[in-house]
Amino acid sequence: MNPAPSDNNTIGDPPVAGAQAGGAGTKRTISAVEAHEGFSLHRVERYWPLYFPRLDYSEAPSGHIEDIKKLAEYVRQHPETFSMDTMHSCMFNYLTLVGASPLADFAQRLRDEPEVILSCLGLAVCYVLSCEYGAEGEHVLGDHRLHIRLMHHEPVTHMKSLKSALVGRLVTVRGTVVRTSPIKPFLTQC
Repeated sequence: MNPAPSDNNTIGDPPVAGAQAGGAGTKRTISAVEAHEGFSLHRVERYWPLYFPRLDYSEAPSGHIEDIKKLAEYVRQHPETFSMDTMHSCMFNYLTLVGASPLADFAQRLRDEPEVILSCLGLAVCYVLSCEYGAEGEHVLGDHRLHIRLMHHEPVTHMKSLKSALVGRLVTVRGTVVRTSPIKPFLTQC
């Protein structure tokens, strides 16, 4: 199902406050380039809190918006590179994604800042699905975060090699879960 013609009308979308490279507090408006490309910042803003809950959309770094635009264009041009595992998760082949390199230094950035890159990728998939399927796509996506799963990520890190230096980085471990328990936070009083 194709979206209604008004869904792609980015010129009529209201300007959105935000930050540009020039500094915080400047207004981000929809440029003629974005209108020509059919990229609607209004659609990105709708899903923003799901992927960046600690960052208000009006304070979004322009680099994040550019990454989302590039990833959305990649997903739109190459729909065969991902599959919807469930309504809540989407799978990408890591080797195909890195081979296509939709962003500059994609593999390095994914390894060093996986939370940001995977959030941008999830937001790009939501954007493309909502553009392609309109209200039906937005109904399926709902108000939950779409989890991005990477298949065939390398290298595999051995359990004994997991150290604090890897916190916040993308790693792959292989093993068998033999027991689970709820997380018990360690509290100290200062």
